[in-house]
Amino acid sequence: MRNNLVLTLALFTSLVFVSGCGEKTKRIEGEVIKVSGTLPSLVESSGALFGNESVRLANPSLVYMVRVGNDIFTIGIREGQKISRITLVPRICVGTKISFVVREAKGGNNKEFDPNHLAGSNSADDIGVPVPCL
Repeated sequence: MRNNLVLTLALFTSLVFVSGCGEKTKRIEGEVIKVSGTLPSLVESSGALFGNESVRLANPSLVYMVRVGNDIFTIGIREGQKISRITLVPRICVGTKISFVVREAKGGNNKEFDPNHLAGSNSADDIGVPVPCL
C-alpha cells in the first residue's frame, strides 16, 4: 500500500512539473509587407591557388516582415522538416496573409521566435499560407 502511495505521489509530482514546463505556442496571422533574402547562387571566391577561380554556393536566406495589428514582426525562415523554404517564395508576396507560430521565449539563448522582441526565426513548416499570391 505504501509503495502505491509513493508511486502515485511521484507520478502526480512529475505530471505537475512537466505540465508547468511545457512549451507554450500560439499562431498569429498578419499581412506580409516586405520580402527579403537571397536565393542560392554561385559566387566567385578570391584567393584561389595557381590563378584558378573557385566557386562556392552562397548562403540562402528568406525574411518576411509581417504587420500584425500595430506591430511589425520580422521573421527569418529556416529550412523545415517537411517544407523547404524555397517553396514558400512563389506562394508568399507582399500583401499575402500568412500565419506563423510563436513560442514563449525561455532564456536569453532561445533561437525560436521571441514575441517580446517582434523578431526571430521560424521553421518553414510553421508558416501557414491560406491563399497564395498569384
